Order: sequence, then structure tokens, then C-alpha cells
Amino acid sequence: MTSDLFDIEEAAAFLHVKSCTIRSWVLKKKIVHVKLGRRVFLRRQDLSDMIDRSVVPADGQAKKVQRCR
Repeated sequence: MTSDLFDIEEAAAFLHVKSCTIRSWVLKKKIVHVKLGRRVFLRRQDLSDMIDRSVVPADGQAKKVQRCR
């Protein structure tokens, strides 16, 4: 059975970011988290909800892309 709580490293792997990014988001309260004593956990559903809120829909129109030089 898979746990519904991730520690910092597991959450980072789930979101494909570095663990220091998760720690920063926790400190800045940019991500929902659970504190049990001194330990920090993130719920799988909260992470999935965060991904769902971050989806940028395609508008179907081609836009001019500025290229790096």
C-alpha cells in the first residue's frame, strides 16, 4: 500500500523539483504541508491539486516565439 504522505524528498521526486525547492515553498507557505512535531509531510492529493491548478491550457493559436541569440 502506498502512503498518502510524502516527506520532502519524496515530494520533490513526485514534482520533479529539488528538495531545496520544496523546503523553500514550505518556509514561504507556498505549498500546503503537514507538520508532525518537527517533521514536515506533504499529502499526495495536495500535490496533485497543485499540479492541476498549474496547468496552462493551449489556446490553439500559433504565437511568434522570440528566439534566444
